[in-house]
Amino acid sequence: MSDDYGDGKWCKSLRVTSPQLEKELWEWIQKVEAQGVCLSRELIKMKARDIQQTLCDAWELTFSEGWLIAFERRHR
Repeated sequence: MSDDYGDGKWCKSLRVTSPQLEKELWEWIQKVEAQGVCLSRELIKMKARDIQQTLCDAWELTFSEGWLIAFERRHR
């Protein structure tokens, strides 16, 4: 069975559930890294939770390792 990717495997879409959260998180990461700070994966997820609370975002995101990997693919 073939698909648009040509290898017969389906890829899950990297759909963004909260564009504002991702925008603010990406801006924060760039700012902090520009200051020479090395961010851990856990710290990035903690900041994402903080931003979500600030936004009162209706999406219930778990900020799992899979979420972080998808976020990195979209932004790096």
